[in-house]
Amino acid sequence: MRDDARRAALTLLELVVVLAILAALTGVAVKSLEPIADQARYEATKKTLGHIRDAIVTLPPVRRGDGSLAVQGFVSDMGRLPRSLNELLVKPVNEADPTKNLFEFARGVDYGVQRIASSTDGLPCGWRGPYLQATTFTTGWGTDFIENTSNPDPQDASRFVLDAIHVVQPGTANVLAVPSEFDPTVSTTDNTLLDSAYVDVSVMFGTPPMGAVSLYIPDANSGTLKRLTEDGTSTTTLKVFLDVPVGVRLIEESSTYKYVDVTRGMPPVHFN
Repeated sequence: MRDDARRAALTLLELVVVLAILAALTGVAVKSLEPIADQARYEATKKTLGHIRDAIVTLPPVRRGDGSLAVQGFVSDMGRLPRSLNELLVKPVNEADPTKNLFEFARGVDYGVQRIASSTDGLPCGWRGPYLQATTFTTGWGTDFIENTSNPDPQDASRFVLDAIHVVQPGTANVLAVPSEFDPTVSTTDNTLLDSAYVDVSVMFGTPPMGAVSLYIPDANSGTLKRLTEDGTSTTTLKVFLDVPVGVRLIEESSTYKYVDVTRGMPPVHFN
């Protein structure tokens, strides 16, 4: 009886061989699952970057109850791109006067209408964050996003981009999982953060305007409204304003004002 039991048992060598085979099979299984895990991490990274992008400038714009478009996000409120992720979470200081709020409004509120000098008209503007719910951001691999400000946007020195360090796109090698809108090296004009945030605006007049035409946007650096003047390509009845940050903006001609939602792909604005 004992001899039969001994023959049914595994010797130490046989046990080692079995364990080695199991380890090899496990390694093969894990290796085969790595692309799936990488794909999940990559998609998680893209999703996080998408949330950040939406906080900066929501695309497509939301629609109001009357069906009109309304752009929301940091650029809409502040008139520029954020300098860092922190500006999406904490209100920046007023660079013109750090002792004051970014925008000074009646009754001490932080968000409201900033008036044009000597006029009752103005723009709703100012920081109204936080624009993101999370306070920390990591890639799907658990690594931190690195804010790269070494390649500032020529239209706005506040532009920043995000590099997802150590993130490799599935099926490729050494490719950062950074959508093109966050990549300063992208030369295409399609789907970049810059092109989402800034729009060229054309204003058409039935007859030549009597005076200069101006377009007002928030100036987050000083806490006032910034007056943009028409571009040199303008004609007597077509006024062009370049690189206008998306959002509700105000056009002035001879003390007559018109509000307009600046959105990507918008048609020319008819002033009268």
